Parts: sequence; structure tokens; C-alpha cells
Amino acid sequence: MSVHCQYIVADGDFARVVTDYGQCTLRVVVSERQQRGMLFAPIHWSEETASAARVGALVAPFTDPFSGQPENKATPASITPYEYVFRGFALSRTQLEFPPHVLWARSAVTGGYGYLLADNADLAGWQSWLQSIAVGDLAEYRDLGGGVYRAATFADERIEACLFVGPARDAGDWDVVKSLFALDALSDDQRRMLLSGKSIDGLASAGPIVCACFGVGRTTICDAIAAGANSPGEIGARLKAGTNCGSCIPELKRLIAQADAIAPADGQHRLTAAAS
Repeated sequence: MSVHCQYIVADGDFARVVTDYGQCTLRVVVSERQQRGMLFAPIHWSEETASAARVGALVAPFTDPFSGQPENKATPASITPYEYVFRGFALSRTQLEFPPHVLWARSAVTGGYGYLLADNADLAGWQSWLQSIAVGDLAEYRDLGGGVYRAATFADERIEACLFVGPARDAGDWDVVKSLFALDALSDDQRRMLLSGKSIDGLASAGPIVCACFGVGRTTICDAIAAGANSPGEIGARLKAGTNCGSCIPELKRLIAQADAIAPADGQHRLTAAAS
């Protein structure tokens, strides 16, 4: 899509993309690899996987008369920053339905469903929402003045659902909580520390999400490359990254190329998240 922008959009923030045919609200990634004056967005999101990211609704309804391929690359679009006061995530053993004002995107996680969230409504509304769907024992941490609400429900020794909401970049560690959610049973210490959003085991963050379909972070991918996965196919076999919609495959290739560029003489990869 060709893009017209009169505002500054920042990496990691949100932006609203509007065409004559529709609109989306998307997370911004600023990259030197993107051609100036052009906008790229994955086309694979649907209303089943995100609340406001159906890119197919933005493009002009023109198709090739022979192949039926849509003309996705020739629709003028405008892009403006869109601010959310609160961000966060939710994990649940069952699919969740959110209030209509919430921006959400679903991610595959072990043992259930993961959701990345953004919102501008009163934080107290999240407490009411979670309590309305809570099953089992409920634990909560509330600092409404500081803009933080965290809660989890438990059945026996495992997490049934949890919700972390806070100021834009301070909602808790998604990777740490996701790893605890995957466990069949939490220790007493893990359960006590859960709402802190931090690990008692020194668990390293998996890094920024590269494969949204399976929730695979950059650090995890770099570790797989360092262990010898030198193609997107090998990464997919180990981590599933790139095996669903495929939109992250270019990023997998870029990380592999970076590893090749800095590989030492002995041929062993030593790629870290900082190097990427």
C-alpha cells in the first residue's frame, strides 16, 4: 500500500491505518527495510484472531481477471498515531470475549489461548470483567491509582486464567507468565510470585515476539539458530515459528543471515538478542 502520513509514528506504538474501503489499528514496527512512502502489513489476520487488524478490508476490491489475485499493493492509505493508556495480556484455558472497546490479538500458547491487549477505558472495568468470568480461586493485585491491575484464577494447582493490565510498557513479563501458565502445577513460591510478573527461577525473556501465530520470541529463535538451525524450515521444525501464516519467514531469514555474518572462525554461531 502507498501511504500518506502527516504525523510521527514511533516503533512499538499503535497507529490507525485508513483507506477509502476500511480501517485497522496496528502495532508499529519502524524498519529501514521498508520502502519510503510504502506501508506493509501482514494480510493473514482475521476477525477470529484480532479485533481490528483485518488488512484485507483495507484494499481496493480489484482482482486479476485470470488468477483472482487482489490488487493489494496499490491502495492509497493514511496512517496516524493512536495512543492507548493501558496495555497488557490475558491467558486462558478457554477462548475469551472482550468488551468492544478493547484492542486484542490472539496468540497460540501452550495449554490454552493468549491475548495481547490495549485499552483506554477505566481500569476498574477490567476488574469487573474478570470477576464476571472467574472460575475457581481468584487472586488479585490492585493499584488503580498507579494504573495496574493483575489477577489470576486457579483450579487445583494450575492457572485457569490470568489478566495483566498496566501503563503502556509496564504490564508484566508476558514470557514469564506464559511459561507459568504452561505448567500443570505451580509450586507455592511460583503461585505467590505470579502476580509480580517476574520469575523466581531466573527465567530469561524470550524477547520480542517474531512469530505471532505461535508466540515465539526473538531470543528463542536466536538460541535455535545458535544450536544449528540454519534455515526457516529447521527453525519451524524445532519451534513451529513460520509454519502457519508464514509472514515471519523474512524475519527468520534475516536473523539467520545476521548469525552467518557474525559467526566465528570455528563455524559456531554465537548470536544473542542484543546482536539482532
